[in-house]
Amino acid sequence: MTLNQIIGNKEKTSRIDTELWKKINEKYSDTKKETTTQIPKKNTLEQKITYNEIEKPKIPWIYMKDTAINSRTQKEYDTLMQILESAEYCWNFDSKIMPTKYNNVWKFNREQTSINISAITKTNKKTCGYSDIEYYKKNGYRIISNQTLYDIQKITPEIIKKLNKWYNTNKPDRASKGPKTK
Repeated sequence: MTLNQIIGNKEKTSRIDTELWKKINEKYSDTKKETTTQIPKKNTLEQKITYNEIEKPKIPWIYMKDTAINSRTQKEYDTLMQILESAEYCWNFDSKIMPTKYNNVWKFNREQTSINISAITKTNKKTCGYSDIEYYKKNGYRIISNQTLYDIQKITPEIIKKLNKWYNTNKPDRASKGPKTK
């Protein structure tokens, strides 16, 4: 599967650097190449992420057409919600509810929890929705893991650590983290 198939038509994507697109597409191309292209550190998305104790971190985002993320654990779900919130997503049922403020999704679907990240409103607001994995399979969505999402979006373990630190400091009681344990 090529990156174009995963995230949809390039012309429909917005806010993406052309050179970065080429490099990402080379990495996820179906054709085998003898050499791989390494993206220089100065051009990685990590450099564009802002971390500060007052504002939420912001992550640049590549639009992904007809895609759902299957989070198989509560921890994966919480990390995905942090990432989506940092990419300026909100829930499709209420644009005032940020991803980390809602946990019923995991509670009901558990390891079948899948999050649709394909919806964009008429006002260009990114929204996420949820269902169990079977719903998205039946409706032709590509189901990918958290790790595949991280690879496509260039979200490194260091970025995840920084996000976790920010969210644990600034939103320690977030709903996406799951029920409090004694």
